[in-house]
Parts: sequence; structure tokens; C-alpha cells
Amino acid sequence: MDGVRIETVDPTDEAALRSWWEVTRAAADERPYDLSPAWETARRYYPLRDPAREVTLLGARIGDGPLVGAAWVARPVGENEHLLMLDLQVHPAARRRGVGGALVAASEEIARADARTTIIVEVLAPPATQAPGESFARSQGYAEASSEDIKICDLATTADRLPGLAAHAAERLSPYTLLWWSDPTPEEHLEGLCALYSRFHSEIPLGDLDLRAQAWTPQRLRGAEERRVAAGRAHLLVAGVAPDGRLVGYSDLNVADASPHRASIESTLVLPEHRGHRLGLAMKALLHQQTRALFPAVEFIVTGNAGVNTWMNAVNEQLGYGIVERCLDMQKVL
Repeated sequence: MDGVRIETVDPTDEAALRSWWEVTRAAADERPYDLSPAWETARRYYPLRDPAREVTLLGARIGDGPLVGAAWVARPVGENEHLLMLDLQVHPAARRRGVGGALVAASEEIARADARTTIIVEVLAPPATQAPGESFARSQGYAEASSEDIKICDLATTADRLPGLAAHAAERLSPYTLLWWSDPTPEEHLEGLCALYSRFHSEIPLGDLDLRAQAWTPQRLRGAEERRVAAGRAHLLVAGVAPDGRLVGYSDLNVADASPHRASIESTLVLPEHRGHRLGLAMKALLHQQTRALFPAVEFIVTGNAGVNTWMNAVNEQLGYGIVERCLDMQKVL
């Protein structure tokens, strides 16, 4: 049998990137919903450089055949420099032929060469069963460090509940208020949003994941906004505002030009010292309402949150989200 060959894929080489993306697309066809990036989004996104991380794309082929494996290997820069983040896909027709193991070995070699001591890889699985990817990850020495449920909210069938939920949230909201915007972030809220983003990893349930705080600056945030525009992604954010004018919570999502039928929640946070006022429900209800108003082609919103996050689970249940997948964060210390 021909051996597995690993190669680096140049994201600026459109033909090479297309072959790599097609592997990820074939693997994603097994998922219950179409949640992978469209080619037009991938073509624009992957060549972009993010100063906060170094990204390497790896491809795998059996002998001289076509690409049948794809890996996204990211090394954070300036923070979490002990980490390597890995996303790995193998074409369904090429599984159990050593492709995944070869990609893992190549990724771990990158980690060791850069003194990265911890690797995190996401594994998707049906809600109540073990997926082959989970067994494979465990066979490679990875253990579950955290998990979250991937959830979908159908906007058409849940629209009629939004006014009532907004009114219910408003009963406890005062003296807090809400505001929303699309990119770019208004200058007067730049520092406040950076402060919230910087606290995110410190405030959410991480299980045993070795993720540490991030430091968001106005320059970093503006760079992220510029990359979203370059990738063809619109961004919508709802913020909770304290009586003194400070931002104390937010919920945001993206809509890709190439996939106008779906929106993806990026993150949601209410600072602990400001909880108990239904800010989370109020922000997400308004986020859904504004999504319907600004992006009428969106059919559903996808989000993910840890099963132990009872507060967020309760909010999402009221909004009409249902579980479609599990996402396991598998971790290995080298």
C-alpha cells in the first residue's frame, strides 16, 4: 500500500487551497447541518494573516493520489504560547488508512519544534453516541478536557416568541440598557468591548482546557474587523450597558456573504457582577430580532455552549435552540 505523504498547503495558491477545502467539505457532509465555510468564504479567509496566531495548513495524500486529509494548525502568538490548536479532517473514502495518524504526527512535530506543550483538537459527534473521531483521538493519546453542545435555532418557527421574551427580560433589565451595532465598533465603545473580550476566557466554563486569558487591544479588535470584511463576513453585536455607561455584556454573531442562510454566534458574556438582570436573555432576544431585520435570508442561527453552563442553556432553550451535535475538546500534553 502506498504510504501517506504530508505536505504544507499554501493558502495563497487557490488551486491547492481548493483541494484542501474539498477534503474539509467532504468530511462536513456527514454533519446534520451545513455549517462548514463555503468555498468563496474559505478562498478569502485562509490567506489572511492574523498577528495573534501563526497558521499552517497541512494536506495528506496516499502515494501520488489527490489530497484526502486536511489539517489546520494554529499557534497563538503573544499569549497562550504553550498551545497548539488543531482541526483535522479526513475524506470519508480514505479513513482507516493512516491519514489521520500521519496528520497528527506532523502536527505534533510542529508543536515540539516550537516548544508547544499542549495540543487541543475539536471532535464533532452526534448528541448521544460516540463518533469515530472521538475513538481516534483517544487512540492518539488525547483526552476529553471539555465539551459543548452545538445548537440550532430556526428563526422562522421561533420568531413569534421574541416579543414576549424581550418583554419578559425588560421586567428585570432596569437600570441597564441595550445597544447594538455592526462593524466597525463605534470608537466610544472600543475600549469597553476590548475589556469584555479580554475577560471572556476567565469567565466561561472551560473544564480542564488549558486556555488562558487573552489581551484584546483596540488595534487587535480593528484588525479582526478588517479581516471579517476581507473574508466577506458581516458582524452584528448587542451590548449590555450599565447605568454609568460601561459595557458589561455582549452577544455577537457573523453572517458570511457566501452563506446568507445561516448565522453563527461568536460568543456571549455577562460579567458576573452584573448578572441577575436578565441581560443575557435581553441581549440574545434583541440579537435575534436584529438578525431577522438586517439579514432576512438567514434561516437559522448556530451556537455552542458547555453543558455545565446552566444559565446559557436556559436562555437558549427559551429562544428555541435545539441540540444537533456535540463538540468535544480533546487535549494532549506532550
